[in-house]
Amino acid sequence: MKKVLLVLFALFLWQGQAQSFSSWINHLNNIAAPLRQAKVDSFFLSNTQYPLLENDTIAHFLLKGSYNSVALAGDMNSWQPADALLNMGGTDMWYLTKTYPNKARLDYKFVANNNWMLDPRNPRTVAGGFGPNSELAMPQYVQPWEIEDRPGIPKGQVTSFNLASTAVGANYQIQVYLPPNYNSNSSYPVAYFHDGQEYLSLGSARHVLDNLIDSNQIEPLIGVFVRPNNRNDEYAFALKDDYTEFFVNELVPWVDAQFSTRQDSSQRATIGASFGGHISAWIVTHHPEVFGKHGQHSGAWWPNNYQVLNLIAQDIHQEQMPMAAVWGSYEGNLTNMWQLVADSMQWFGYQNKYFQEYPEGHSWGLWRATLDEILISLFRSQSIGIEEGMDYSGISCSVYPNPVGDHLFIDMKNPMKGLSYQVIDPMGRVQLWGIFDGHAINTQSLGAGTFTLVLSNEYTKKVLRLIKQ
Repeated sequence: MKKVLLVLFALFLWQGQAQSFSSWINHLNNIAAPLRQAKVDSFFLSNTQYPLLENDTIAHFLLKGSYNSVALAGDMNSWQPADALLNMGGTDMWYLTKTYPNKARLDYKFVANNNWMLDPRNPRTVAGGFGPNSELAMPQYVQPWEIEDRPGIPKGQVTSFNLASTAVGANYQIQVYLPPNYNSNSSYPVAYFHDGQEYLSLGSARHVLDNLIDSNQIEPLIGVFVRPNNRNDEYAFALKDDYTEFFVNELVPWVDAQFSTRQDSSQRATIGASFGGHISAWIVTHHPEVFGKHGQHSGAWWPNNYQVLNLIAQDIHQEQMPMAAVWGSYEGNLTNMWQLVADSMQWFGYQNKYFQEYPEGHSWGLWRATLDEILISLFRSQSIGIEEGMDYSGISCSVYPNPVGDHLFIDMKNPMKGLSYQVIDPMGRVQLWGIFDGHAINTQSLGAGTFTLVLSNEYTKKVLRLIKQ
């Protein structure tokens, strides 16, 4: 459900001939030192993409300036400034070449003279819990469309509340998202978010909910975003039992009394990132009668000697309870633990589990781009699974070629104005969307696979199957 990031592969020019970056470095080393700085200055003027990407998997980090030392720190090395950039002798250029998967997306900073800084030539940044970071997006990474504020679609409303907890002896800041066209005569499922303020500010949760509801990928739901007061203790240590009591016996009844909710446990999910994932698992293991599903963004298992993981292994409710989890390949021991958990649950036949690993780190860049996957897994719209070819009001058309190439053509027997299209992948994710203008649909960005084409307007809908080779 993401727009394809068009990447210009770096071709480095020297005397009119395209060459690799390593060849250019060799060239610099073989010319007189007084000429190198001029070559470097010209190089930086002629290249606008940083880091420089080459051959799909190679990234060249570059920094220009008078420094004594420069290092790279980021998701790729657990934020330890251990990867030193080299200085090109006789110039103010520092460089480092690394190899990553072609779909990797990683946060990073430079540490120059022991000062942490953004990459000054990289315009792409990602908000994090400790401020913005520069973003490395390899050529096959797909930027998330659903985190953007799309004009012209119905928007939900977010309202702030304060709720006093007797269990914890503290007040909590609560923000509640009501879906577009909220109707108190209807009832809605509810997603409860730990680190609620960050899911809204860093995770773009409001935009994600608006976009998924508008594209009919999830059913309209209520989002409850809770800001912790003493995060570590509430989510994993001394206060987790008190916080759980607040969540289950105070917050949920308050939400059910204030808003039109579905009050069966199968209609409630608790979702969190890192320690927030830990408390989500803790709550569902102790109160499956209240929360019947949960979502995990890089959830932490290690607190209290893996206590919550042992509880899940022993809890018969967990075998069928819906669970959605996403984590990164660059999360050290946490990555290894999640791989083990996923393999074990699959081996023992646990049902309704969605697991996905991406070549990313422990960051909001990963979590905001995959919130859609967790929500779709837990709250998938029932109307997505329409029968192929179902025609609600008589759109008469055919598509060609099928298998589709770089362009899809639609032969419309009875042309209609305002007809929108969506191309949906097997996970229910919208890969392409727009208004059909009577011309071809550009499908170059689609990977190989089977897709669903939905043509619709206010009165009619037709669903067709596409194959991309």
